[in-house]
Amino acid sequence: SDVVGAQRPLFMALHKYFGQFGGAYKLSFAPVPQATFYVLSDPNVVNTVLREHAMSFDKGMLAEILEPILGKGLIPADLETWKQRRPVIQPGFHARWLERMMLTFNDCAEGLSKELGQAAAAGRSVDME
Repeated sequence: SDVVGAQRPLFMALHKYFGQFGGAYKLSFAPVPQATFYVLSDPNVVNTVLREHAMSFDKGMLAEILEPILGKGLIPADLETWKQRRPVIQPGFHARWLERMMLTFNDCAEGLSKELGQAAAAGRSVDME
């Protein structure tokens, strides 16, 4: 009930579970494997899964849900599609590019922080959706 039909953003429930269960936990929406997701936020666990056990997991129902929205993009892609498309986006993961993007993200975060501070000082609410 925290996740399905909740009146608050999904990440709030996931953050609550992170506090309870740590950086790796199983989330089931029904008692069938197709409705079970593993939520990973611990960098060491993510690294282990992606580097050592990548073929032990599939995207399952998530890929089916995302395909009408994202098409056969990288996230919902099956393995063969992923293998073909992954090299094309590889430059986007180059360390120099990511360092430059971090500067942009930081600038945006500082602007948002300033805006939220001004709203708080003025007693205004801010719609974060």
